[in-house]
Order: sequence, then C-alpha cells, then structure tokens
Amino acid sequence: MYKYDFLTTQQRQRVQELENMSAQEWESLCKHCGVCCLAKVDTEMSTTLFMDYCCEHLDCATKKCKIYKDRIKKQKGFCKKVTIDTVLDNQLLPASCGYVEYVFGPAKYPAKVDFTKVTPMSDSVFMRKTISDILRHIIKESINWHYR
Repeated sequence: MYKYDFLTTQQRQRVQELENMSAQEWESLCKHCGVCCLAKVDTEMSTTLFMDYCCEHLDCATKKCKIYKDRIKKQKGFCKKVTIDTVLDNQLLPASCGYVEYVFGPAKYPAKVDFTKVTPMSDSVFMRKTISDILRHIIKESINWHYR
C-alpha cells in the first residue's frame, strides 16, 4: 500500500483497487487523450510544462500509439509506463487523465490539446532543442489542467 499523507481514505481505497486490477481493467481506465505522449519539461519551480511535441509513434489523429505493445522496449527516453506512482505524482499526468480521475475524481480543468498543432518527433531530436525553442512550444493551457 502506498502511504501518501495527502490522500483521503476514499482515495487510498481507490489506490488499493488500482493495485489489484488486472492489466485489462487498468488499460480500460485510459481515455486515449494522448497527453501522456506529449513532451514535458520540468522547471526549477517543481512544475511540469507540456509541449506541442509528442512521441514520433503517436498517431495525432487517433491519439493512439502505433507501437503500443512494444513502446517501452522501443522508446527508451520518451515513453514511460504509467504506474500508480505516476498517477499519484502531481506533475506527470493531467488531472483529467482517466487514471488520475479514478483516484481523485473529475478534473477541474480538462486537458484539451489541439493535436493538429502537435509535432511528432524522436526523443533524440527533442533533446537537441534549445531552451528558447522549447519555451516557444510550451502549451500555455497546461499550467491549468495538470494540477489537481
């Protein structure tokens, strides 16, 4: 059991339910919003900002990964498996993520990303971006919708 002081009794119960879910039940919580596939930048103020770049394997029209079953093996940098720790970290997923809402309830600010303006790119290309280029590509709305 995860021991997070900030969780209510009901939220702790939900976390325990997540821990006991089958892979199929876990996957069924995903809304396929594509936000977890966006590039993220951590700031010095412990804030994660989302960018209008995504993993090269995200189909921006369907918001589904083209290599989903092999994504962890093939995407060493960009793609991380969503775990309970990821769900409970206030910075890594938007509040409207299905996993986050399962524990914390409906989001105050749903993630609404215009994927027609998102550019897929490889992790190695993204890592070569300059700070000024990164700043130009931050999704400004993300500051609202990723907090719980």
